[in-house]
Amino acid sequence: MRLTEEYSRRLVVELIEENPFAVRPVLQILETRFTDTVPTLAVSLQERPVLLVNLAFLARHCRTDEHVKACLLHEFLHVLLGHTRRFKEIGFNLNVALDAVINAIIHRTAGTAYSDFFTRYYGQRRDVMALLRPPRPTSGRGFRNPGGSEALGRAWQDLYEGKLVADDILDLAKTMPPPDGDVVFVGNHEGLRWDDESPMAGAIQESLRQIRVPGIWPGGAGRPSAFDCRADHRAVALERWKSRTFAVLKRHLVPDRRGLAEASDRPYRLPIPSPRDRRGFLRALWSPIVPEFEWAGSTTRPIGAANVYLDVSGSMNHEMPLIIELLFQLRRAIRTPFWAFSNEVAPATIRDSRLETTTTGGTSMNCVLRHLERTRPPSAVVVTDGYIEPVDQQCLHRVGKTRLVAVVTRKGSTAELERASIPFVQLEELPR
Repeated sequence: MRLTEEYSRRLVVELIEENPFAVRPVLQILETRFTDTVPTLAVSLQERPVLLVNLAFLARHCRTDEHVKACLLHEFLHVLLGHTRRFKEIGFNLNVALDAVINAIIHRTAGTAYSDFFTRYYGQRRDVMALLRPPRPTSGRGFRNPGGSEALGRAWQDLYEGKLVADDILDLAKTMPPPDGDVVFVGNHEGLRWDDESPMAGAIQESLRQIRVPGIWPGGAGRPSAFDCRADHRAVALERWKSRTFAVLKRHLVPDRRGLAEASDRPYRLPIPSPRDRRGFLRALWSPIVPEFEWAGSTTRPIGAANVYLDVSGSMNHEMPLIIELLFQLRRAIRTPFWAFSNEVAPATIRDSRLETTTTGGTSMNCVLRHLERTRPPSAVVVTDGYIEPVDQQCLHRVGKTRLVAVVTRKGSTAELERASIPFVQLEELPR
């Protein structure tokens, strides 16, 4: 994967917006520094916390954006679970135990798109480090340890089903022979010190306050056990639903080139000496080829995207608070205001994750189509249960080039949308 510092910073920003583990407060106070002083990634828990990233490591081992985000999540979960401040020294067996529970948490809550990184990175391990390798979707329940240890196979299965804690893994690791060759774990937890008065301490407490996933974070807003990773399967299922629904919404909120734009740094390289690239001057002293020097530029990118219409009929009450929460995380990609519709389209605002608008009862797609005809956005997303009045084909035709898609709840009806040939995506069923 070809990674640049600019692109990597953008992925950090996306991770803040997606916020699958409520890491926003932690990430917002961190400086991201790209360096080869750490083999993989690390977090400095000092007065000015810094996220240290070895860009060469990510470029070598990551194939997708989700792989990069998985590495970031892995490191921050060490912080949120208290591993970096509870243990003064982390030896091999303890490192395996802590990393195993974190990879299991990422696998169960963020899905295989994220955990596939660890499946690949530890894919060749034939020792206790095989516990760091989440199952592939096609592997089912079967895990055959090449060494023939039934205990390792049972532990692997129970771990990724959320039945074990790190104490169990630690006890098992102590009975296994040490691995051959060099071992490079994802994350580097040596040399970190904890200061309860540091900005990181307050940020972590704010993150823990936001996390309400029983079983993964015992006690809700309290300080979690560093060893506990047992799963409340209903809570895990809800987090998985939110993650997949977020992916659906994000996929259809395309950038709008006519929308508002924000400036961002954009480095580029030229064969002209630059005062900011000192290494370029050193290369020029010995390289027989004319070296390229890094220059700093800027560019703009759109932050507006689609019109979003929310069905505020009473039948959407169950899913709507969660969908509003996800849309709020994507607000930089949405034209404001949001729009709510029943038999009329009305402006809607989101304050403190609550939707404020008016409703008239009933559900008509035609009022949305007439609004699209007037506003002409490049794309539009309609979130509905699908129980709508028949669609006026003339109104639909006048929408023109606007890319329209409906997001339908699992128990919603798609009959009228299919009859009108309106593209739709149906969500998974919301866990009870």
